[in-house]
Amino acid sequence: MLNMHVIRKLNWLLTPSQRKQVLLLFLAFLTMAFFDVVSIISIMPFISMVSNPELAQSNAMLNQIYSYLSFTNTTEFLIFLGSLVLILIVISNITRLLALWFIATFVQNCKSELSTRLLRSYLQQPYAFFLN
Repeated sequence: MLNMHVIRKLNWLLTPSQRKQVLLLFLAFLTMAFFDVVSIISIMPFISMVSNPELAQSNAMLNQIYSYLSFTNTTEFLIFLGSLVLILIVISNITRLLALWFIATFVQNCKSELSTRLLRSYLQQPYAFFLN
């Protein structure tokens, strides 16, 4: 857990717009984690269907999806599930890519802003400050 000293330092170092970006960064992390979990969870039913195609009739949830979407055979249903898993994994990777891009951009902007503020602070010091 972060102590208050670290939070105060971050609050002092970050500009108001950067503080808002930190909240967006947190939201990006949550979104990325959600899609990672969903894509990983979706693999197991697909693997179960591949190993035992009769699950489309015996499993209540799979049977409900199978009936609702009016599939005529288990091969079509298996292709549908495989496509769904693939789409979920692609969406997960896209959200990960966007989140990592946002993180890199945020870090680079913070670094640039801090460097500029530090240089400006040194340039505004009187000559006597540098003699020590």
